[in-house]
Formats: sequence, C-alpha cells, structure tokens
Amino acid sequence: MPIFLNNWRRIVAIVIFALAAVLIGWLLYLAFFAPSRITNNNNGRLANGQLPNVNGAINRPVEANINRLVGLPLTNQGGGPPSDVAQGGLTVAPVVVDTATLDASLAGNGVDLNYYDRINGKFLKLDRTGAKTLLTDAVFKGVEAVDWSPAKDKAVLSFKDDSKIVYDFNKKRQTTLPKELEDFSWSPDSSQVAAKFIGPTPDDNWLAVVNADGSSAKTIEPLGRNADKVSVDWSPGGQIVATYQQALDGERVAVVPLGLAGENFKSIETAGRGFQGLWDPTGQRLLYSVHSASTAYNPSLYVVNANGDSLGTGNLSLGLPTWADKCAFAASGLDLYCAVPVGLERGSGLYPELAASSVYQFYQVDLATGSQKLIALPTDTTGLSAYPVDKVFLSATQDQLFFTDQDGKIHSLKLR
Repeated sequence: MPIFLNNWRRIVAIVIFALAAVLIGWLLYLAFFAPSRITNNNNGRLANGQLPNVNGAINRPVEANINRLVGLPLTNQGGGPPSDVAQGGLTVAPVVVDTATLDASLAGNGVDLNYYDRINGKFLKLDRTGAKTLLTDAVFKGVEAVDWSPAKDKAVLSFKDDSKIVYDFNKKRQTTLPKELEDFSWSPDSSQVAAKFIGPTPDDNWLAVVNADGSSAKTIEPLGRNADKVSVDWSPGGQIVATYQQALDGERVAVVPLGLAGENFKSIETAGRGFQGLWDPTGQRLLYSVHSASTAYNPSLYVVNANGDSLGTGNLSLGLPTWADKCAFAASGLDLYCAVPVGLERGSGLYPELAASSVYQFYQVDLATGSQKLIALPTDTTGLSAYPVDKVFLSATQDQLFFTDQDGKIHSLKLR
C-alpha cells in the first residue's frame, strides 16, 4: 500500500508540473510573441501600412484621388472658351508631334525642338512653323534613353540590350561606349561625358569621365555600394559633376557635390528625401524637389545658391508641389516655369506613378522677387480634356513652352 501511494503521489506531481509548464509557456507567449490587436487610433502615427496624417488630415488609401479634372468640364474664370495664349486660365495646347517620342530637347538655337521617334527609330527636328526634318538618315531601333549634349550636336544613346553609343549629328559618326556606363551627363562645352561605371562588384563602381570620341577615360571617385545614392549632373560652371545623397536622419538628406578634380564642397541640407535637382543655366542656383511627412510625402520645390562660397545658402521653399524635372529655366536663370499637378495623390513623392494620369497647371516663378503666378491650365480646344505633363521645355525667346504628355506626344503652349 505505501508503495502504491508513493507511485500515485509521483504521478500527481508530474501532472501538476506539466500543467504548470504549459501555463507558464502560454503566459510567456502572450507577453512576448502574440500579435498585437490592430486598432484604428492612429492619431497621426503610422498605422496599418498607411502614411501618417499631416496637419490633422485623415488617412485615405492612396487610390483616393481628389480634384481630378479628367472627364470634368473645365471653364475659364468668367466663362468663355480656352484662350490661345496663356493668360492664367484654360489655354489651348495643341499636339504638334502626334507620335510616341523619347527625350525631346530644345535644339541648339533654343527655338526648335529635337526628338527621337519611338515608332520609326529616327531623330527629327520640329521648327516654329511645325515642319519636321530629319537630323540624320541613320535609324536607331530600340533606343531606351537619349542624353543630349548642351550644344545639341551630339547625344548618348542607350539601347534595350544595354549597349551605348555617342552619336555626332554633324559628323554622322558614332562611338561605342562601355556597357557598364550609365546615368550620363555632358560637360558644359559638350566635349566630355560623365557617368557611373557599374562593375561586377561594388569595388568596381566608379564615377568616371570620358571624351565624346571615347578617348581619355578616367575615374573620379569610387562609388562602392553607394552608387544608387549618386546622381550624375554636370554643373554649368563645370566644377561639379555629380551629387551624393547622405542621410541626416529619417526625414532629411544632405546633398554633397562631387567635384571634377576631387574638390571638397559644402553640402546642401534639404528638408526631405527623394532629392531631384535641376541647375539653372548660369550655374548660380540649384532647383530641387524633396518629399517628407510635412508635405504628405508629395514633392515640394526649393531653390538654393549653388556656386562658390555661397553654395548651400539661401535655401528657399517655393511652395509648389511638383518635381524639379517638370520645370524649365529661362536663360537668365531668374524666371522659372513649372508644371504643377492638380489634386496630387498623397504619397506621390514616394511613388511618382500615382501622378501618372494627373493633369497639370503651369506656374511662372520670378526668383528675383519670389513672386509666382498661375499662367495656364493646358487643354484641348473644347476645354473638356486637360493633360498630364512629363517634361517641359522653354524657348530661348520665352514666348513658347513645349511639353510632352504621358504618351510621349509633344504639345505647344503660347506664352505671348
């Protein structure tokens, strides 16, 4: 009997120990590993993958677009049809090249427009009369990018198979470049090309410069694993060939200019991330766009001094929610024309494709005074359809804007 009782006590003790172990394990799971309950009390904090509230606005899914004008009847202030000349309201912006183009650019005279026709693989020039002439008889199929020289007499052509050439439109001659080169930018005198050389390992990544004829290639700076943080953009003054984005914190970056001869330049502290820059023609200023929580993660434009001892000073917000590459400077560097989306969706700075079908208004900014004014909302002759804008070009005479839409078609807009 005592032996039986001892065995029974032993069994009971084992069972109690096992139950206690299970209970302790369950409590530990609840304390450290169980998923937290999702609540709807975001109060401006990150919740369920949505962006934080800004200025008390309630989070909306990014698909929810407000103030979208496509499909809605548009009217000028005071009524009436669209104007033929930009006067601050609806303005007719006729299609002047009705085909899919790529990387159009003002011609060397600052008035005509050069472009690549994606359909037939040819390069053409559009003059003020609307006439189109071939820049060369050569046909280039499969071009993915065209980087024009400042003189517009040469261009780097990048193809679908990653091959790259420099084509000289005056000499009708082409020069093959290494496939490893990407992100091209020309020197102010159109004699050299800067680019990133991306090799098989990070140790092979370099910022490099090569002559337009393919000779005298040289490395400038090792890029390592930071190649994606470097933008090649040769300044009009010739000293700066690229910029490097260095994180300051979770919201801001410092833009560090990289010199042609390894110079140390002052950095430019920005008020956001997603830096995109555009030099003014004189090289005195740099226009740039960044996004942050304070802008609802949409782009916002700034201008900053960018030359000599003043580099990084005078950092001024223009208050326009658009990207730097949707702007064009006048030759003086003091007048700026920008296409600004209407009803920009939240988070478009992070995901620019959200703005792919947005319609745009044009603003003129006087950088000498800081004043800005709405000059046009481009539309068709009926005023029923407005347009998305991809790239913007301003004639040297400052009387006409060109822009490409999302299909690559080219429109013109009369300024006077």
